[in-house]
Amino acid sequence: MTINTPPPISPEAQATTTAVPSRDDRRPWVEPAVVIGAIGVAVTIIGLLLSIVLGIYGMSTRIDALSTDLGSRIDTL
Repeated sequence: MTINTPPPISPEAQATTTAVPSRDDRRPWVEPAVVIGAIGVAVTIIGLLLSIVLGIYGMSTRIDALSTDLGSRIDTL
């Protein structure tokens, strides 16, 4: 082997793939990473919706309290 020749590549190294095949011929969307990612997205969406609902409820409660307070102030005048 001279300095300019690359080392020989074994046939096993050429035949390997970089992608990991799914076990038991499962569908790709049943892979653990996909399932965990889907659960994470679902939890994020539920959290955002819950945050919006609680924010609307909180603002509604504040507006009701302010209108009651304003009504009592007007009555005292």
